[in-house]
Amino acid sequence: MNEKFCLENLIKKCVEGDMLSWDVFIKTYEGIVAKGVKYKLKQYGLYILNDEFRDIVQEVFLLIWGKNKLKTVTKIESFNKWLFRIAMNVTANYCRDNKFFQEKKKVSLHAPLTEVHSECLVEDFVLDPKTIRDTYLEDKEIKEIIKQEINLLSEKQRKALILNLYDAKKEREISAIMDISKTTVSTIISRAKHKICEKVEKYVNQKF
Repeated sequence: MNEKFCLENLIKKCVEGDMLSWDVFIKTYEGIVAKGVKYKLKQYGLYILNDEFRDIVQEVFLLIWGKNKLKTVTKIESFNKWLFRIAMNVTANYCRDNKFFQEKKKVSLHAPLTEVHSECLVEDFVLDPKTIRDTYLEDKEIKEIIKQEINLLSEKQRKALILNLYDAKKEREISAIMDISKTTVSTIISRAKHKICEKVEKYVNQKF
């Protein structure tokens, strides 16, 4: 029985909700998840306590189980890369919410977007995660497209988007800051995201 067949069966049983198989899955792949978490934390220059680190690793598995992410696996041969990327994305979300990280990444509403800021944004702009292949290189390329497109937005779109994504401001707060209606804020953010989504999907479709 080859390794690919074993993994396919393990994934199938986990998708069906078999808890014993899920326990086996966690024990088998927690090392890869931990590497993904460490890699992303290192990118951000963050060093956290062991308890916090374990919390992030646990969040990865909770996300995979709770949203039945294993059901979306299409390429068994790329599974480790798929899992590694999910671990990085969950860690990025942690960093976005982490107070220390927030202090490190104050964003100018007028300065060009930097690479560290675009790192957090793939999940915000990719409409269909299945369109993104399981390689880190492709993620980097997509982040570059996102960064470029944000910098090309109108000043109003850019400001609303940054306040929403990076400062985690709600629409009513952005409305007060920008002195425009809440409905207008919602429309501006929606159109800006849609515009960037179209560019990302066009890029992916052309490349593949």
